[in-house]
Amino acid sequence: TVKSGSKEYIIGGQLNMYKKEAITTSRELDNLFSTYHLNISSDQLSYTSSFMSKVSGTSFVYNTGYYPKTYFDSYDTLGNLLQYSNADDYKTSIIWDLLGNRPIAKVLNATKDLVAFTSFENGLNEGGWTYSGCTGAPGYYKSGSKCFNGYGSVSISGLPNGSYIIGFWARVVYSSSGSYSINGVSSGTITNSDWKYYEVTK
Repeated sequence: TVKSGSKEYIIGGQLNMYKKEAITTSRELDNLFSTYHLNISSDQLSYTSSFMSKVSGTSFVYNTGYYPKTYFDSYDTLGNLLQYSNADDYKTSIIWDLLGNRPIAKVLNATKDLVAFTSFENGLNEGGWTYSGCTGAPGYYKSGSKCFNGYGSVSISGLPNGSYIIGFWARVVYSSSGSYSINGVSSGTITNSDWKYYEVTK
């Protein structure tokens, strides 16, 4: 609110809703569930008590001028946001590193069960993928300090039926060419000694 002389005006409002979620039998988190913005029909409205949110008995009462803005759909056990959406808009998913300290990918227009990402930094399963065969050899990685060395497999399970885009960076190191297979089917050849981005729809 702002004051002009003896009058007080409301120029905007946001209401945050939280939801208590059980992580374990003895631990709960208060996660942000949704945000609402106040619909103001003019630039400034006279402030009255009707704009105030309050608890009446066992009910939470807020002004009917508030409209839903953002929904925060899912969190992990550390309280990291995994999926959110604006009202009447697409879903956005966030993938975190193995320790849950930093986000490593943000995907628009996809629910969290449809996406996966890894840069192989942890040498373990990461970002929805299961893999083996990582290396930290100097000079043989696109970013960070590790990469997949091609001996073994990278897999994911539990995806709903449908078409998916698989994208990755690759290069040849010890030979003139190499190949990659997806779902057990040879899908392409790698001939470049420099890093190159490949993308396949399956």
